[in-house]
Amino acid sequence: THAIVMARLLVTERGELADKGPHAFVVQIRSNANHETMPGVTAGDIGPKMGYNAVDNGFLRFDHVRVARDAMLMKHARVSSDGTYTPPPPPKNPRSLFP
Repeated sequence: THAIVMARLLVTERGELADKGPHAFVVQIRSNANHETMPGVTAGDIGPKMGYNAVDNGFLRFDHVRVARDAMLMKHARVSSDGTYTPPPPPKNPRSLFP
């Protein structure tokens, strides 16, 4: 019923939308009551794959789905309740991609 989704984070700064890049969110994709997809969510199977039919792959498409701030995984980057974005700290090792 839920998925971890990497999506663009759009926040309002000085009255305009600012794109803060991809961030991880927990998103409800199916209803708990009847297991139908949520409004704006399309889910499907990508069909048979040569040599990989035992692997169950699919796709998700989101069309104008808004996700609450509370659904953002905020271990490093944060959005406060007033909408202020705090970027992740710089890595300790400048050559590393991870903090």
